[in-house]
Amino acid sequence: MCIALASVLATSAAVAADEPKEKSYTVSAIGMGDGYRYASKEEGKDGTAFTVRQKGDRLRMDITAGSHHGTAWRDEKGSWMVANDQPVALPLSGKAMPKPIVYDVDAPCRAMSATCSRTEPRLLLGHRAVGWEFRHAGGRGPDGTDNGTIWIDEDTGVLLEMRGDDVGNRHYEWHALRVSYEAIPDGLFDLPSDVAKVGTMKPGTKVK
Repeated sequence: MCIALASVLATSAAVAADEPKEKSYTVSAIGMGDGYRYASKEEGKDGTAFTVRQKGDRLRMDITAGSHHGTAWRDEKGSWMVANDQPVALPLSGKAMPKPIVYDVDAPCRAMSATCSRTEPRLLLGHRAVGWEFRHAGGRGPDGTDNGTIWIDEDTGVLLEMRGDDVGNRHYEWHALRVSYEAIPDGLFDLPSDVAKVGTMKPGTKVK
């Protein structure tokens, strides 16, 4: 009995060791609407393309809008963005910060500090998505929206679709194209070593 118990405990420990400590989520999406065009200063008839990665509280968002591209990072220490391969990272705050793509299925508006009400579910990317209307998010909604509707996977809480407006009445529509749950290397959430954060650069440093 003791030998059998020890074997079970050893197997359980090995399985636990193999399981990732933090779940990984990668969503490829397209954003349409005058809100995205206002942000990028470029029409981009094909919309704004996003690849958003989330692992625990860490986020990385790669963005392409017409000829513009950039990457934004967010963790517990702050949020930064590098635009068009510049060697400097600009600080982000408020509605400009990347927003999580994984929500609490039962209370998704808690993270937005907004009021919520259920709406019709939808079938998106083969997943049943529950719908929630949010109001008065103060820019804490997806992509800095204030009012709108989100549809999230009822099993994982991953954001699959959003339609909303910001406080300036600019419109946003966000549609997930692909979702992956493969493990994401931690290094993808770090700023490149050759990028300096604004505010930490030495006086006289030239920016290319």
